[in-house]
Amino acid sequence: MKRILMIGACDKSDLLIYMSKILTTGGYKVLLIDATLNGNYQYAISRISSMPMCEHDGFDLATGFVSQDMIQSYDYVLIDIDHESYLAYYSEHESLVLVANYDRHTIVHNQLLMEHLYQVHGSETIQLCKVIYHTDCHLDENYLDSTLDTVPIAWIEPTITIHYDEYNHAVKLINQFASKVQLKGLSRNYRSNLLSLLRIVSDLEENAIKKALKNAIRRKLS
Repeated sequence: MKRILMIGACDKSDLLIYMSKILTTGGYKVLLIDATLNGNYQYAISRISSMPMCEHDGFDLATGFVSQDMIQSYDYVLIDIDHESYLAYYSEHESLVLVANYDRHTIVHNQLLMEHLYQVHGSETIQLCKVIYHTDCHLDENYLDSTLDTVPIAWIEPTITIHYDEYNHAVKLINQFASKVQLKGLSRNYRSNLLSLLRIVSDLEENAIKKALKNAIRRKLS
């Protein structure tokens, strides 16, 4: 079982849904946990059960606090956290990813998240992969790094940089109203970064991830 903790104050539901779908297509049992303050995933997919857990196109989606016994039954557990209230409970992980953008709200709250995570980890250097939703503006990655100078971080290379693309946004909107996850239509940049990120956090071979992505893209939307 491998727990992938994805923290960050911006909406990253599309990224985690695509990762879950690719891993599921690769034959793995996947649990995606919505540990966001406002329950973002109730809007990210077409329907979500009132029950604490439901199935969505091959992977399970749970909200809030999930028992550790239940988590142990999965090959991969992806956890989306955007607020400090869930960090202590879900602090155990095999891979840790910070998702950022250049929005001031995200920058400020990511600072708080990282400082809280540092306390939870017992003041140890944090091994961290970085994903940036990039928009061309006066800010850059160096500025984002400087806002986290108070926390000792060992960045895992490379940085995953997903450039804004209106076609990616269109696919995200389609998936909010569809019963199956569509990856067809994502930009080459997004697909390439999905491969790179999964290679880092899953420890799967690149060819296996490429095959799973290719098969997931071929799936028909319904």
